[in-house]
Amino acid sequence: PKHETAGTGAGLTGMADSLFDRFWKLTGAAARLALTLPSAMGSTAFSPDKIARITKAVQSLAEMKGAPMKLGQMLSLQEGMFPPEVQQIFALLQSSAPPLPGSEMRAIVEQEAGQHASEIEWFDEKPLAAASLGQVHHARLKDGREIAFKILYPGARKSMSIDLSVLRSMLLLFAPMTAVPARKILKEVKERLLEEIDYESEKRNLLRARKAYAYPWLKVPGLAEEFCTDRVLAMEYIRGQN
Repeated sequence: PKHETAGTGAGLTGMADSLFDRFWKLTGAAARLALTLPSAMGSTAFSPDKIARITKAVQSLAEMKGAPMKLGQMLSLQEGMFPPEVQQIFALLQSSAPPLPGSEMRAIVEQEAGQHASEIEWFDEKPLAAASLGQVHHARLKDGREIAFKILYPGARKSMSIDLSVLRSMLLLFAPMTAVPARKILKEVKERLLEEIDYESEKRNLLRARKAYAYPWLKVPGLAEEFCTDRVLAMEYIRGQN
């Protein structure tokens, strides 16, 4: 596995900010949420200005990815915590995340692949999916295998401790004014993040699943293990059936 950097390359945003820049961006987004959400509690009517402020704060979480976006996703699942208008804004984090440039994600795959990079014949720079910690790209190898590359965002591991520290302070600040179970949510966010960045564990689980569920009517993706590292998971691309 290659060493992960926080990211200083041109074109990268979100997870790839320097840790100092990320700290200030997250602090700003946290402050906007801390000031806006308590004022939304118990409201029966929302002005366009208030909706715009909440939407902007939630969009900031999506753009930063990592722990901030994961926190937003967790909050969106807390039924009854916020008024419906606010809940709908947070729910957007469940279905969409602004992707990083496909060319940058391909560069990560090629860096991690080393000598095997030359085996990639085609790489679709438009992601199949983008989430809080990584995104997935379709590719084809020269031997004909079609691959789904799951790629961890640059700086995802390095930024986690800072993200969680700032988010903890934010949640504990306004939790008494709302129904937010701050400590419970933070614990869940941390556990999910640690699971999602452990590509080695995910690889082992996939290999176990292939052995445990070796049925002719069930298709479990195989692995292109020569491309798998702690930042890239290379799985067999399987087309679904309508």
